[in-house]
Amino acid sequence: MKPKLLLFIVGWVLVCATMARADATFGVDPSAPWLGFMNVFEIPSNGGGYVFGSTWGTADLTATFSKSVLTLGPNSVNDANPFWYTPAGGPGATGNKTMDANLYQEQTDTLMGQHVTFSGTVLSNTLVSPYTTVAFIKDFAPDYSSFFSTTVPLTPGVFTISRDTVPLPGRHVQFGFETIGPDVWVTDRGPIGSAVVTTSPGDLNQNGKFDSGDIPSMLTALTDEPAFAAAHGLTTAQLALLGDLDGDGKFTNSDIQPLLDLLASQPGGGTISTVPEPASFTLLALAGLGVWRRRGISRK
Repeated sequence: MKPKLLLFIVGWVLVCATMARADATFGVDPSAPWLGFMNVFEIPSNGGGYVFGSTWGTADLTATFSKSVLTLGPNSVNDANPFWYTPAGGPGATGNKTMDANLYQEQTDTLMGQHVTFSGTVLSNTLVSPYTTVAFIKDFAPDYSSFFSTTVPLTPGVFTISRDTVPLPGRHVQFGFETIGPDVWVTDRGPIGSAVVTTSPGDLNQNGKFDSGDIPSMLTALTDEPAFAAAHGLTTAQLALLGDLDGDGKFTNSDIQPLLDLLASQPGGGTISTVPEPASFTLLALAGLGVWRRRGISRK
């Protein structure tokens, strides 16, 4: 086959694959299979060179879920060896390595050629310089030798990040969080701060996606905000941030219709007529009878 013809065919296949892109949307789901990977570098004063990388327990990344709330913090190594700390490990020691901690989900051969979106809510971020944390989507080659990356800093409020993945087989798509900074002895972590993240506004049942289960959860939350917040590891202020969908700064019955509109806008969503300050039991009955019909956000 002539080289020009081959290039034309390959180009046409890629164009067609791009035109046929599907959407895949993910949230901060505590029940999902989260993975950990740590890249270790010398600190800048020692040249900043790469030392090693390996899988790491998610808790060892200082990335832990409490119900639906994820806390990301500076990384500690419980080892007094001068390799990790100067002069040696212990309270007040100086970190001797830069820790690049990745908490993520990964899918292989399932998200190629798709428009991937990862979203959630940053409840707070008190990390001090030089510590940083971002949300990311990374699209790796089959052998992990190279990747494309899109990131967004974790500033308080809603974050959404999207990327069109490469339409080729064997690629690995990761989405999650990356926290970078010097290692710090465990007793010294407090003043450095943390980033606190949870799911997207409207995901009141906190399963990392928008589905019809969010309707009864919102109604339950409106009935008793303190009890619902405590059951989901939230403060009432954080619950209000998740439930305020009409943008008036409050969590009230007026947020129900925006939730229905949001659900209806999802792929496969139905059309729901406007509901005037409905009674909770009426909406619950409608949901139970199957008036609401839609397909949940894709999750492999």
